[in-house]
Amino acid sequence: MARREVAVEPIEFLMARETVEDTPEAAPARKRTPHERGRRGRKLGVTFPSEGWAEAVRELAGRWGVRPGDVLVLAVARLMADVEGGEVDGPRRPAGFQERAGGMFDLPWEAG
Repeated sequence: MARREVAVEPIEFLMARETVEDTPEAAPARKRTPHERGRRGRKLGVTFPSEGWAEAVRELAGRWGVRPGDVLVLAVARLMADVEGGEVDGPRRPAGFQERAGGMFDLPWEAG
C-alpha cells in the first residue's frame, strides 16, 4: 500500500493547486515594412562550387566594407548588363549532370 500512496501523492498535489498559470498573450503582429513585403520574391539562394568561392566573396565584402550579398548583387548586375548588351553568351551545357554547383558550366574563375 505504501507504493500506491507515493505514486498518488504527486498527482493529488497537482490537482489541488488553486492557481493556474496563464500563458502570456502573444504580442500583436507588427506591420511589415515596405522593404520586407517583397522580400520573398527577391530572395534567391546560391550554392557555390566550393567553400573557396564563399570565402572569397566574404573577404572581398570585408575589404569593400559591404555585405557579401551586396558583392553578389553587384556581380550579377554587371553580368546581366553584359548579357543584355550581347557581350556574354549563355553557357554551353555539356552532356551529363555533375554534382557540384555550377559544375556543368565552364566557369571563368576558380577559387581554391
